[in-house]
Amino acid sequence: VTPQLRGFLGSVRRLRIPPAMIGLAVASIAVATLGVAGLEQATTVPNASAVYLVAVAIVGSIGGTLPAIATAIVSFLAYNLLFTEPRFSLVVADPTEWLNLVLFLVVAIAVGRLAALGRERAADRTGKGADVVRWAWGENDDRRRWNRGTSWTPRHGRGERN
Repeated sequence: VTPQLRGFLGSVRRLRIPPAMIGLAVASIAVATLGVAGLEQATTVPNASAVYLVAVAIVGSIGGTLPAIATAIVSFLAYNLLFTEPRFSLVVADPTEWLNLVLFLVVAIAVGRLAALGRERAADRTGKGADVVRWAWGENDDRRRWNRGTSWTPRHGRGERN
């Protein structure tokens, strides 16, 4: 193992991405790669890189922003390495392929971030829902905390205007 690779692996460990999330990202990229290969060989679709967006969205919705961005970058590199001319090289001969690759990377990062944001908002709603249930059953002594900033606060188990 070279010192550069050892340093890179150390920096990846410091990001604290769970091993299960790395496994999900690798599996989703592998499945997407098979899908792209199948589509480009079986049909006349010249650029099926959008299949990788599904992998990025899945990882982003489960793991959050950082795993989604990592998946987008690895997908970008995989598509460039396996499906652009010259193959098995990170060199891109056609300038239009550069445009496609850069646009794919930007869209993939945006999709990953949006999927992660949806996950975060769903988690926030779940937390608020639990607060509502606790308030409705009278388990929360500080009932004004839930309605902070509004003119409508519950008193004596029913809503009244301040």
